[in-house]
Amino acid sequence: MQTTLPLPAADAGATAAEPAEEFQPAPGAVPWHVRAIARTMSRLCPPADAGVDGWWLTEESRDAVAVHRVRGGEFQRPAAPGAERESWDGALRADRAHLAAHGFLILFAEEDRTVVHVPAPDAPQTTATARRVGPPAALTTRVDFEGFPGIGGMLLYHPGEPVGTYEVRNHLGQGAAERFEAGGEAVTALAHHYGLPLPVRIIPRGYLRRIT
Repeated sequence: MQTTLPLPAADAGATAAEPAEEFQPAPGAVPWHVRAIARTMSRLCPPADAGVDGWWLTEESRDAVAVHRVRGGEFQRPAAPGAERESWDGALRADRAHLAAHGFLILFAEEDRTVVHVPAPDAPQTTATARRVGPPAALTTRVDFEGFPGIGGMLLYHPGEPVGTYEVRNHLGQGAAERFEAGGEAVTALAHHYGLPLPVRIIPRGYLRRIT
């Protein structure tokens, strides 16, 4: 999933937990690490809006976010030397200094964006319960997330050789294109789908193949 939505400023720390009222999980929600970078960048300047300079974000991976710059209404660095390009480069330098000052490792420094590493903390930020449901032959596991009774989903196990895989469906029955060999990977993917912060603590109830 690619996320390009800039978020408003918040007073929380760069990777601190968000107040519950500021985020409610939903299918396709902005991922937690993108929101963390949005909170950090909002301390530097507002996000880009129609006709307004600023920044916008995309998710590179589950532990990396790209910070794009808009300057003078342009989304790409001016090719010709001059004041406009100097202004653009100055904005990029300010972005990188600000991100580094908040402890984010810069992975790539490109002409129109900065990619930073946003590692998940060691301690779990989300708790999931995985419970076998239905007849044994169904190989179905229900996933619920602590504190969020309205969401969750199902893992459907498909036996195979040399290994089986899990199919993931959210609480609306919508399925993900990717399948996972380990149950823990499938639960993490479901949490990510809802924008819940990683990592996830999984409490198995009944038999769940290959939690890790």
